[in-house]
Amino acid sequence: LFNRSRFLFDNSYRQMDVYAASLVVWQIINRCIDGGALPFSLPYEQYVGPHPTLGHMSEIVRDTRPTLRPFWLQHPELKKLCWLVQLGWKAVPSQRLTAHCIHRLLRDPVALDALCGGRTQDTSF
Repeated sequence: LFNRSRFLFDNSYRQMDVYAASLVVWQIINRCIDGGALPFSLPYEQYVGPHPTLGHMSEIVRDTRPTLRPFWLQHPELKKLCWLVQLGWKAVPSQRLTAHCIHRLLRDPVALDALCGGRTQDTSF
């Protein structure tokens, strides 16, 4: 029983890391624009402002995700990263891609192209 509960505990932390990594990638993409960079903003700043309370953040994070800009979804490479980000911040941790799967997809552009081909923003978390 102890080993099984430890596995489940460790696995939930791994999926939380994927969520956090997805927010970091979103932050990197958020600074990208042709010919320059956008001003810095926090991932949920548009919903909670610059100084949110823990309670407010808990409510927002439950069913809201940062915005994916239309420019990113039209760019051939940024669109792929957006797709990976969306799969990394699913609300149900077991539905998120694993770090290993993301690593394999990033190393194999053909597989990534095949999986996210013509997809655009999916707002279901």
